[in-house]
Parts: sequence; C-alpha cells; structure tokens
Amino acid sequence: MKIQDIKQNTIPPFNPFTIHTTDGFTIHIPHEDFIHFIPGRDSFIAIGLNGKINVIDADHVVRTD
Repeated sequence: MKIQDIKQNTIPPFNPFTIHTTDGFTIHIPHEDFIHFIPGRDSFIAIGLNGKINVIDADHVVRTD
C-alpha cells in the first residue's frame, strides 16, 4: 500500500482499524495515538496493545480493515 492510503485511516473522525502485512502479521490500531508517521518516509510506527513498538514499511502492508 502507499503511505497516503494508510494515513487515510487516521483522518477524523478516527475509527479503529487493523493493519495486515505481507508476512501475515496483524496489528490493531484502537486509537490514533497508536500510530505515528515518519515525515518523508514510507514507514510508520505502530504500537501494539502490549506496548511493543513496530516499525512497518508501507510496501509490506497488504490491507487495512
């Protein structure tokens, strides 16, 4: 996916969504504070409910729902 497509999920009003990656990893984004975009990069930071920090490249995102 393109980083702009992922950012569309965070436009107000925010609705929780799940990110699915090419290797089968999924991460639920329950609130906008759980995802942070890196300026000028096609990567973003997604924080899991367990507090784990995940740096994900947008090219590896298969879909969001």
